[in-house]
Amino acid sequence: MKLCNGVDYLALTGTATFATNETETNIFIRPLSDYLIEGDESVIITVLPDHGYDLDTNSSSITNYIVDDPNMLEVVTTNLIAPVGIDYDPLQNSLIVSDTDTQKFYRIYAQVTNIGGVSVTNTVVTNFVDVSGVGDELKLTTVKTTANGYTNGWTYFGSDYGVGYISPDGTQSESNWCVLTNSSVPFELPVRGGLYVDQTGVFGNKLIVVTSSSGSGSIGTKGVWEISSTNGNPTPMLLASIDTPHLEGVITLPNDTNLYGPWAGKIVTGDEQRLVQRIYTITANGVVTGYNTTNYTGKGISPEDFDIIPSGQDLYVCGNSYNNNSGVILKLDRRYFTDNIGDLLITDSGEFSPPNCGTLYIAHWNQTRNSFDIKHVYYHGYSSTTRIEHVTFAPLQFPIIR
Repeated sequence: MKLCNGVDYLALTGTATFATNETETNIFIRPLSDYLIEGDESVIITVLPDHGYDLDTNSSSITNYIVDDPNMLEVVTTNLIAPVGIDYDPLQNSLIVSDTDTQKFYRIYAQVTNIGGVSVTNTVVTNFVDVSGVGDELKLTTVKTTANGYTNGWTYFGSDYGVGYISPDGTQSESNWCVLTNSSVPFELPVRGGLYVDQTGVFGNKLIVVTSSSGSGSIGTKGVWEISSTNGNPTPMLLASIDTPHLEGVITLPNDTNLYGPWAGKIVTGDEQRLVQRIYTITANGVVTGYNTTNYTGKGISPEDFDIIPSGQDLYVCGNSYNNNSGVILKLDRRYFTDNIGDLLITDSGEFSPPNCGTLYIAHWNQTRNSFDIKHVYYHGYSSTTRIEHVTFAPLQFPIIR
């Protein structure tokens, strides 16, 4: 994307003069903040021919780049160890966060108090539910709308080889609510990839679950499951099998081809492994199509999570460094997403893709080019934390830690 003089950077005025026998000079470009995620933008400076000097036309221009601020992600809480799962609870207007290290769920909410006539907002982290023996990556999803046996505010989570649940007030929980078994699956796989309750209706508002592999993973059958819930009783169905090392993240997209092109009306998941870097779509009939993400960005994308960008909500991110016990929750202000409402946000943990730091990709369907336009934001870390796990949008406004 090319930048505009006086719009994206401070207007350049005057002249740049080369003295006799000088071969270089400096031109300073001062970017202007616009609270937009725009990806790398090029600034091209060209020397035009003139009768007063000779010009090497092979070296008459230079291109520089202005990139999005790597410090756009700001810390809102530091008192976690290894947060990996996160979602917004609309019933309690809070975040539910799972910590893999402590095997606990936390509720995070904003508390407004009056101090000397001034309203002060504080971030409160409370222990929600303790679990144990539920696998090494504790992923979760929270129901947003009551439909087809799923009730607003209930949380479902990956529990080793199955799915567990937590009631909105935390008084009811079950780790073995649904075990994913099927005669066509040769062996059980852990639910560390992701869970999502369909909000489009295309998949019957069922719970969609992707099973993954332990550790780095190896090529083999991974499952995409639908779970129906009648009176709280689960009925799992294997919708599709994918031969791939490691599935991560899952979402269902509305059936709107103007927004999502060939991914519209389908389940979307992905493989975060370095040598695969694929996004998969699955139809309601179980048809799987794979997309090589190096076709969208040269570095490729190793998907960790998928989210539709809503209007008027901040993004909250699990920042994680397993080796240093320095988990944080980060925030990316809603103003950065103004031009991308409805687009798909793809999270890359930074574990497998260069430049080996967490990256947020925005995929915008370009109807003219019949392809996705991709923009990105790198996260270069808070303290020793450079990796990111799952993310969620929420209409909450937590204060940042300076």
